Amino acid sequence: MKKALLFLITILTFTICHAQTDSAEKHNEVGLKKDDMADFAGALIEFNKAIALNPNKGEYYFNRGLVQTALNDGKAAVADLTKAIELEPQNARYYNYRGIAKSDVLHEYANACADYTAAIKLDPTVANYFYNRAGEEDNLQDYTGAIEDYTKAIKLNGKDGDYYYGRGMMKRMLDDHKKALIDLDKAIKLDATQARFYNERAIIKENLQVYNGAIIDYDKAVVLDAQNAEYYYNRGLLKRDLEDYSGALIDYNMAILLDTTNLNYYLERGYAKYGISDIPGALADCDKAIRMAPDSSDSYYKRACIKYWSEDIAGALKDFTIAKELAPKDVDAVYECGKMKFYLKQYDAAITDMDNVIDRDAKYANAYYFKGAAKIELGQTTAGCELLAKAQALGCEEAVDQIKNRCK
Repeated sequence: MKKALLFLITILTFTICHAQTDSAEKHNEVGLKKDDMADFAGALIEFNKAIALNPNKGEYYFNRGLVQTALNDGKAAVADLTKAIELEPQNARYYNYRGIAKSDVLHEYANACADYTAAIKLDPTVANYFYNRAGEEDNLQDYTGAIEDYTKAIKLNGKDGDYYYGRGMMKRMLDDHKKALIDLDKAIKLDATQARFYNERAIIKENLQVYNGAIIDYDKAVVLDAQNAEYYYNRGLLKRDLEDYSGALIDYNMAILLDTTNLNYYLERGYAKYGISDIPGALADCDKAIRMAPDSSDSYYKRACIKYWSEDIAGALKDFTIAKELAPKDVDAVYECGKMKFYLKQYDAAITDMDNVIDRDAKYANAYYFKGAAKIELGQTTAGCELLAKAQALGCEEAVDQIKNRCK
């Protein structure tokens, strides 16, 4: 009788466990379907149920970790993916996706890089692991290391345009523009539908001074993705550099229409408006940028430039001073303050600012120029001319005429 009872208990236990396993798997399958439909909240509920019924299966934690990543809950995602790794320590995919969660959500680039390295160690045949690690090396400004990993990814899979695109960007960051262009040409040959490929190639062509080609590529990027404000902005910057201020203004207007939150768009539109002699409009755009970000030194600096170009020297000094206070390490703001003081005939104050600049950067040629010119104005001709000679030696062309006229 006891043997029969024990046998019955064993059968019941097995049946219950088997039923729980089946039920857990069903919840997991439903969760995957909801994940595919981007119903991440619903998927999370299903994966929670699956784990409650079977807490020893790494796949369930892995799936829940991916959903947590999609929901931008980085800590929960990493916790789930870590649990998945504990249960299945030889699964390279788990390390790879934990790296993605650390990078995309928590911005822990070095830790993410370590996870990709672990994935590569477990399975060095997957191109995407090298590709992902290259992305982290980019974030860590290890451009040479990134190029090496993109190259490894390309050797494993030479038909993915993203790999050439990434390597091309890294080469551009290292100023190897000609080789960068070769990679972007290849990326576009593999996939001519990606607007970002054309945008990147346009930047490279711009650096190579192939301006017409750059405009053509920006045009293509805009056609492929007309809702990306950055592409209009980049094209506007090039048009500005080519002194096509009206064309630049059109592009900046479009960029702002698509994204009203980027203060750089307003600042650059302000420059373009100045280029077409719309000074009130230029200042209004700078004012807008300052209202958006009152602590932005760049906004005050650029408004100061427009005031200076408009011969409002006192107004320019006021804005350059605020820019200097907001960014004490910005040597250019200190220099501009000194230059404005020189034009306002505040020579001693100008010399003080130029000394500050020279203390920070002993090769700042224009600082020697204005310090020397200020000393001459104060009657210290010998010392001033020595400073002008120093400025000329460092490449300041303005010093040449001053030396001819003031240093007999």
